[in-house]
Amino acid sequence: MCGIAPGRAEYRFGGKGKPELVLSGGLNAYQMYSGGGESQLAFDNGDTRYIVFSRMVRTGFGEGGNMPAISDGVVVEREGKFLSIRTCDDPDVLPVQTEAAQRFLTPGDDHFTGETQRADPFGNE
Repeated sequence: MCGIAPGRAEYRFGGKGKPELVLSGGLNAYQMYSGGGESQLAFDNGDTRYIVFSRMVRTGFGEGGNMPAISDGVVVEREGKFLSIRTCDDPDVLPVQTEAAQRFLTPGDDHFTGETQRADPFGNE
């Protein structure tokens, strides 16, 4: 993800040097959760949508506190149906910068997908 000018951003995927895929434009959405929240950025390529996400969800409700689970990644959907999810485990990858997304992307009406929950720890659905 790169903000290239106010109102313009790019989703880039693949290899070192020249990316395999570059999509311009995009939409952003943000949702607050009890004990967390989620940012999603959506880029369309024909009937395929790439949804970059950063989410924090509450996994604990007892004396141990909130115990947040944080995940970042990309969901790919085709014609509105889930195809795949890739999570980012690289500590050098930055989460979605919500302020920048609001500055560089058009706001969407709502979240683009609920499939990001696939990145949550097992048993916390």
